[in-house]
Amino acid sequence: MGHCRALTVASRALQTLAWSHGVPPGKVYYLPNGPGIGADALLRDQKRAEYGLDGRPTILLYSRLFEFDIGRLVEILRQVLPAVPEAAVLTVGAGLFVDDTNQLWRDLSKAGLQDRFVNAGWVEESQLPHMLSAADVGLYLMDDTLLNRSKCPVKLADMLSLGLPLVAEAVGQVPEYVVHGKTGYLRPSGDVTGLATDLIELLQNKKQRERLGARGRELIQSKFSWERLATIVETAYQNS
Repeated sequence: MGHCRALTVASRALQTLAWSHGVPPGKVYYLPNGPGIGADALLRDQKRAEYGLDGRPTILLYSRLFEFDIGRLVEILRQVLPAVPEAAVLTVGAGLFVDDTNQLWRDLSKAGLQDRFVNAGWVEESQLPHMLSAADVGLYLMDDTLLNRSKCPVKLADMLSLGLPLVAEAVGQVPEYVVHGKTGYLRPSGDVTGLATDLIELLQNKKQRERLGARGRELIQSKFSWERLATIVETAYQNS
């Protein structure tokens, strides 16, 4: 890194690590991620009907399952789903590790919650915006580790760009996207009761979901659009 003329980093943690390895601050450019999918002409109602979600406030679990403890997720849902009997959980994607996926469904079965899940599985990129928008609130969990603090999850930008309010754990880059009380709700990593409380509130309050969702779209457009982020890259090239 010390030989580069410019270095782009996707997270504040990576920025700090670059400085600690001797890269001059003036050569380090913070370049977070923008959304990786489109958000136009969404087929939300069609997907909700297709997956039996009509009339059901829906939590989105858009995750590879390896960034957090599966048991914590299940415990959160053990508090949320009985409190909102009509709610559903929509899972999009596939676990990175088979063991994580198996544990999730095993633990859900033990808790008697598996019937509340709608599993879309791996979704083609062209269908991903429609599928994600079928939910009402996103849940994003992360253990507080150096690896997670160093990430800048595109999934956060994707969900916010679609108008989904998020309930998330405040690790690494997450608070830059999930602004507490504005684009969603934040809790410290591991605050099971707090996360459950926030999910219940949003599932039961459509107006609050819409308000937070609109602010999330505005945040992505104003701060994390690729048009804006491209200017950072241009500056890096011009200054190097």
